[in-house]
Amino acid sequence: MTDRKIMDRKYYPFIHAWGKYMMSHDYYIAGQKELAERDNASDRIIYKSQEGEWHTIDNVGNPEAKQFCMDWVAKYAK
Repeated sequence: MTDRKIMDRKYYPFIHAWGKYMMSHDYYIAGQKELAERDNASDRIIYKSQEGEWHTIDNVGNPEAKQFCMDWVAKYAK
C-alpha cells in the first residue's frame, strides 16, 4: 500500500477524522489505516484498541466528538 493511499482522506475516513479530533500524528493515523486494511474492517471504524477491538463512530459516547467526526467526513472525505 502506498503512503498516498494511506493518507487519502476518503480511505477509512472515520479513522482519519478521529485522528484529527484526537490530534494524532499522521504516522498513527496511517498505522490505524494499515491495521484496518489488514483486518478488512468496516469503513466506519475509528481505531483499534490495545486489546485488539475495533471501535466505530457509532460507539462514540461523546456527542461533540461524534459530531466533529461526522462533519469532518462530510467536508473532507467526499
